[in-house]
Amino acid sequence: MENHHPHRIGHRLEFLQLNQPKRSFTTERQFLLSNELSKVTGRTKGSRNDCIRVIWHYILEHNLRISKTKFIADEKLEIIFGNGEIPVFGMARYLERHLKTRHV
Repeated sequence: MENHHPHRIGHRLEFLQLNQPKRSFTTERQFLLSNELSKVTGRTKGSRNDCIRVIWHYILEHNLRISKTKFIADEKLEIIFGNGEIPVFGMARYLERHLKTRHV
């Protein structure tokens, strides 16, 4: 019988999957999107992950990535992010004000 100790790296994911109830994280919940975010994503509702995925695809498609950790916003993305260099890992923080709190 295998030992499913949570601190063993090889078994950590398996242990978590077997012993934890499935949760609905904020990134998976459906939100109503603001008009500004809807113009960028082409959707009226979606999860935070969906929005990030669509925006990331747009960034790569339009060569807006300037380093591994930063991108610049063009006219379309300035509505959401403002101008200047935006950190890739801070993208969700900018989306907060465009995700309406009422879940769909």
